[in-house]
Amino acid sequence: MVAPEMEKLAAKYDGAVDVVKVDVDANPGLSQTFNIMSIPTIAFFKPGQQPQGVVGFRPLDQLEQQFGLQQYASAAPTEQPA
Repeated sequence: MVAPEMEKLAAKYDGAVDVVKVDVDANPGLSQTFNIMSIPTIAFFKPGQQPQGVVGFRPLDQLEQQFGLQQYASAAPTEQPA
């Protein structure tokens, strides 16, 4: 359920926000560093600030609201019609 919403988020904010997936089983140091206790955890890293995170499934609109992503929408390059 989470993957399709993350793909939508990556497409909508392409060029403005990097969306990455981390396998915490293969990277236990990361889950320990960021205190990830439940999967899935979706985290937003804003430079100079503590990461914000949510646990469990959230639809795209809730992720946008939770992390304040609307400000990045105008920064994403737009496609020009051919």
